[in-house]
Amino acid sequence: MKKQSIDYEAELEALPPGLDKSVGKAIAKYSDVRPMKRGELISTMAMLGYVINDEKDVRDAIHRLRNKGFLICARSGKNGGYWLAKTMEEYFKFRQKEFISKISDMSTTVKVMDAAARARFGDGVQLGLPI
Repeated sequence: MKKQSIDYEAELEALPPGLDKSVGKAIAKYSDVRPMKRGELISTMAMLGYVINDEKDVRDAIHRLRNKGFLICARSGKNGGYWLAKTMEEYFKFRQKEFISKISDMSTTVKVMDAAARARFGDGVQLGLPI
């Protein structure tokens, strides 16, 4: 299978000015070297003049970029940070570890908690009107 080169720069340039575009460009700049650490990303955005109230602002920008199709991967730990996937294999490895396993774990937890709630409260749920 032939690898396709992804032109993230062109896609990022097409975004309107703002935090999302700046976060994407910063991550893209580091992606060829190493993952960009969250603290570095927050500091870079502050140096660019963005008011970052907390790290959630940057996480939200990453979430929005992912929902626009940017393949932003992440890992925690000493060598952690954010980067843009360069291959399908790299993306699927991230997808499996960070999303699929968490979805599976949450699904199991919800099933167990639902069963516990039914055991404690019964099967019926009475919907009330907000007051």
